[in-house]
Amino acid sequence: MGGDVTASYSVIDHWFHVEIISEEKKMKNWTLALALVAVLTFVVACAAPAATPTVSSAQSATAKPTVAAATSAPKVEAGGTLIEASFSDIRTFNSILSSDTSSSDFWGWMVGGRDSGLVRIRRDLKPECYLCESYAVSPDNLKITFKLRKDVKFWDGKPLTADDVKFTYEAIFEKENASPRRSQMETAFGTIDNIKVVDPYTVEFNYPKVKADTLVSDFIYGILPKHILAGKKGKDFIEHEFNTTKPLYYGPFKYKEGKKGDRYVLEANPDFFLGKPKLGQYVYKIVPDSAAVFAGLKAQEIDLAQILPEQAIEARKLDYLNVVGYDQFNFTFFAFNLDPKKTELFLDKRVRQALLYAIDRKAIVDSQLFGYGSVANSVMPPISWAYNKDTKPVYNYDSKKAEALLDEAGWKKGADGIRAKDGKKLSFTLWTNSGNKVRESSIVAIQSNWKDIGVDVKTATEEWNAYLKRIGATADGTRDYEVMLIGFNWNVDPSQKAMWHTTSFAPTGFNLNWYKNEQLDKIMDDALATLDETKRKELYFKMQDILADEVPSPIIFFSQRIQSYTKRLSGYTPSVAGSFNNFHEWSIAPLK
Repeated sequence: MGGDVTASYSVIDHWFHVEIISEEKKMKNWTLALALVAVLTFVVACAAPAATPTVSSAQSATAKPTVAAATSAPKVEAGGTLIEASFSDIRTFNSILSSDTSSSDFWGWMVGGRDSGLVRIRRDLKPECYLCESYAVSPDNLKITFKLRKDVKFWDGKPLTADDVKFTYEAIFEKENASPRRSQMETAFGTIDNIKVVDPYTVEFNYPKVKADTLVSDFIYGILPKHILAGKKGKDFIEHEFNTTKPLYYGPFKYKEGKKGDRYVLEANPDFFLGKPKLGQYVYKIVPDSAAVFAGLKAQEIDLAQILPEQAIEARKLDYLNVVGYDQFNFTFFAFNLDPKKTELFLDKRVRQALLYAIDRKAIVDSQLFGYGSVANSVMPPISWAYNKDTKPVYNYDSKKAEALLDEAGWKKGADGIRAKDGKKLSFTLWTNSGNKVRESSIVAIQSNWKDIGVDVKTATEEWNAYLKRIGATADGTRDYEVMLIGFNWNVDPSQKAMWHTTSFAPTGFNLNWYKNEQLDKIMDDALATLDETKRKELYFKMQDILADEVPSPIIFFSQRIQSYTKRLSGYTPSVAGSFNNFHEWSIAPLK
């Protein structure tokens, strides 16, 4: 488990992810899988979730390490305890307030999967019913009607109904709640009045205009219990005990107890609507850093964790551990604060371009990722059907070009070797989260590259939850930074409005550095307003070129996520969608 920023179901990730470019043939398969708009032309009936295929581990020809495949664990009796570890603490249990992967993955255990709401994303990247029996799309593609399952109950025995669904979206729309999903929902539905309860088990969603990513973006959040949270808003909602000590959901594992900075314990829900879980307990353990995570795995005190590439090399040699690497829609990037009230250092794009040219990203990838990553030449993940491999400009390492751009922008070197303009030095701090060794090493390498061209840069790290506040990813976020480095997860749909659109300014969206571009806003709006995939691809190619030129938040690398887990564990099937949504089928043999 980790922590990144996420759009739609994605989240801010404190962890390190590595994504590897898939082969052209694989990309064609993703194109077919991602052609989700086809479902908007007819009525779809969904039964209970079907069995899912095994993990995909596509790698490029440049990926040298071979990730070990998962092996079968012994069959066991029900009731074991699974221990997962991370150095990222849980910030909130609330599905509509979480903006980091650790929080979202954890409440995922309590609902049945992080991206599991009315629908969920299957491992083939297609949507399927989860809390619904079926859904129907109107001929004009402007209305989706869900028929809910009647066997879903909250842990206190209350049935989950259409009123709970409507309430959840009302809570997102409520401005005082500062949900990071509010801008997305306002863009989708306009007003909460367009979401209507038809009867206790039927809810209707009306769209003002066609929206291409509806099924994979708008219905994948855990549903909140109205009977617990009704009447709460603002501080009363954000600080409610539901969010920190007394969550109440309906999924396979119920909250038992927890201690911040230590561990959180869930126990099996015997009344889970898909069947009683095979595991008896799930424990999320907090440790100091990635080294402690791996030490716990090696000592067999931890059963499951996300690990670093260098750790994967050693883990593959241990006969009691499995290692699985798989593509995800995530990346590591740094962002310039573009709010002039915070700093004016980066408002000239020539400065941003120069700072990107000055970074030897290949050296970072080679030294930190051990072949499990690739330098990013576009904001679009290479596994997306909308990826443009010919995006321009390309920022290969070029310190001379970087210096020329800074000279052109008026930042001249002084006697001390530091660049200055109008009496102000080009001096700032580069932040990242503590505990992540790859990111900590990366900012040191970037610092060195930037000092070589006359930039005075300091580096700083901060504990995960404090860091989220600093970069503006929380309701009380301050955006008190000049440059920050972090990870982000995209949705399976290529829309990137959550990070680049002016309606998505943090904290009610994920435009953390307040980037503004009206031309880009229109391109992204137009791309969502058509079901023509060819037209969408054309628009997203334009988007990629604009962002390559503007570089508001340059991506360092795309990555593949690496999970290591005990061979005593069975039923675990990670995937490109990151959908660990079969928790009730997992089991673990006792340690011998």
